[in-house]
Amino acid sequence: SPLDLISDWRSFREGLINSDLSEEDVLLQVSNYWSPVPRGIRSIDYYTPKSWPTPWEIIHHNLVCNNTVSLLMYYTLALMPTFDISTLKIARIDDKQDVYIVPLYKDDIILNLEYGNLVKISECNYDIDIQEIFDREDLPEIK
Repeated sequence: SPLDLISDWRSFREGLINSDLSEEDVLLQVSNYWSPVPRGIRSIDYYTPKSWPTPWEIIHHNLVCNNTVSLLMYYTLALMPTFDISTLKIARIDDKQDVYIVPLYKDDIILNLEYGNLVKISECNYDIDIQEIFDREDLPEIK
C-alpha cells in the first residue's frame, strides 16, 4: 500500500542519516533503493518543474516512470538533513534516444541513467545533451 511504501521510504532515509557513508556512497544507496521500482509510461511533463508531483503524490497515485523515479531519488536526498542539497540538481537530458530528467550531483554524476549505478559525465560513453538544469527553487516546495 502507499502508506507502507512511504513508511519503508522514511525508514530507508533514517538509516542513511544515521550512517557514516560518504555522499557518493549515499547516492549509490539511493540509486539502488529506487532502481528496481517498476516503471510505467511517462507521467509528468519534464518541461514544467513547478507542475511535478511531490514524492508523496508520486507514491500515493502510483505515478511511477523514469522521470518520477528521478524525482524520488532527488527528494530522498533533499529530505535528509545530513545531505548537502546544494550539490544536487535535476537535469533534463537528451541521450539521442529519449528526453528525460535525472538527478545531477556536483554537475558530473548522474543518477538514474543506468539502474543502480552512478554515471560520471566526464567518463561516460553516452552522447548526452544537458538541455536544462533545475535547482530546488524551480521545483514544487516540499515540507
